Amino acid sequence: MDTKIYFIVLNSPQKQKIVCDLVEKCYLEKKRVVINVKDQEEGERFDKLLWNWKQSSFVPHIYLNILRTSQLEPVLLTSQIESNPDYKILVVVEPVSTEIIKNFSIVIDFAEKYDATRLNQSRERYKSYRDGGFKIETMQPGEFLMATIN
Repeated sequence: MDTKIYFIVLNSPQKQKIVCDLVEKCYLEKKRVVINVKDQEEGERFDKLLWNWKQSSFVPHIYLNILRTSQLEPVLLTSQIESNPDYKILVVVEPVSTEIIKNFSIVIDFAEKYDATRLNQSRERYKSYRDGGFKIETMQPGEFLMATIN
């Protein structure tokens, strides 16, 4: 599978809200999304946030500790991906290996410019994606929200 990586530039620490906006866009385009989180605590935070970050929005989702089988919900929060039965988009809140990334057609990762440590980690991931031969496109959050996702 050819994987395209969208590297979203974050200039301020609003990652959680931006993740919700990006996931809502994917959901409205009828795409199935996995959000990879650090642990159950972060998964529960995103679970609550997806219910109330915007009053006019509803994004059906579920949190599972491990993604092993297909789910009915179009958006899945998980801290461990063992398989990818039918989700095409991965949102990288917590970094994963390039072997997992290869199982998705679209990956959304973040260049967190507001924090020096996070920016260096972002650069390292970018380099590993580039060295892995992935197609990479860098965008601002607003550009992504206006673009057509293929």
